Amino acid sequence: MAGNRARTAGGGVAMASCAFEAENSIFANNSAPDDPQVQNECSAKFKISKVEDGCPTAATCTNIVTGVAGFTAPAQATNAPTLLGDYSLVPAAAEIDLGNNGASIAGVLPDVTTIDELSSDAIGGERLIAVHQAAKVIDLGAMEASNTPPRYISFPVQVAMTTEPYTYTVVTTDANEPTGTGVTITTKVLPAWMRFKATGGNTGSVTGTPATSDIGEHQITLLATDPGGAGTEQKFKLNVFGKVFNAYLPALGR
Repeated sequence: MAGNRARTAGGGVAMASCAFEAENSIFANNSAPDDPQVQNECSAKFKISKVEDGCPTAATCTNIVTGVAGFTAPAQATNAPTLLGDYSLVPAAAEIDLGNNGASIAGVLPDVTTIDELSSDAIGGERLIAVHQAAKVIDLGAMEASNTPPRYISFPVQVAMTTEPYTYTVVTTDANEPTGTGVTITTKVLPAWMRFKATGGNTGSVTGTPATSDIGEHQITLLATDPGGAGTEQKFKLNVFGKVFNAYLPALGR
């Protein structure tokens, strides 16, 4: 429930039914002149939900999460009634999987008068967009995005010279980690003369100085893994060449 603005008194969302129960729901970007965004007139219950400014007064709350919701482009309630925004959740939003991912609308809401619109998330679960009912449960859920593996946005340096330091700065990105953190980079195959160091922010560095005995072709395999367990390998060949030293011979006069 988002983007609601009360004109006078009351909250951005008013709970007038004492039997009201909200599960797996998000209350964010609602506003009112003098009251919290959710005005609770009875002993409503909130379970496994996100209420932006905390548990409503006199409500019974279980596993409530607070904070700003991770909407893609939230419209501001202060702009009501003209609201232009995208309330779908960003892929790494904390609200995804906040509640029961297997929740189904069918057979769960016996008191529903009308269901205005149903949709589905990325894995096919039912998601309720709008509903009018006298009491019982509202499960708004969240439009969820499936986990996608990280990808590399850096290109390997594939040539090295003996006695000269080699550096490859590894940079990854992950649609499910928009903050630029959360990806773990490790090595699966690395020559003995090379070292890898994670440098934070989804990055790392491969370094080393090859010796003459390292001349030739070397296989390198990196692995980037996100918190959801999805991983992507980067495999490449590194060719080490011997450094050529230019000798200066003075001209000999006759």
